[in-house]
Amino acid sequence: METTTLPRSSRRVLEIISTRGEMSHKDLMEKTRYSSHTVRNALKILKDQQLIIKKLNSRDLRQIIYLDRSVRDDGSLDNDRWRPG
Repeated sequence: METTTLPRSSRRVLEIISTRGEMSHKDLMEKTRYSSHTVRNALKILKDQQLIIKKLNSRDLRQIIYLDRSVRDDGSLDNDRWRPG
């Protein structure tokens, strides 16, 4: 699915994760000013489309963080994946 066919909330969440890096659900709520429900739905759509990765925060294993799938563990971009524009 191209990013232009994503709901507006999902595009905004992806844009923020892509530019700011790893973000928690709470961080995304603060940056987007969307409700918890809206952010949760946007994250589900992005995860289902394999545009983001969900992982545990290594500093606080109770917290889940989300990151852009195109960013590798070493911080470099995965050039094999189309980047939204």
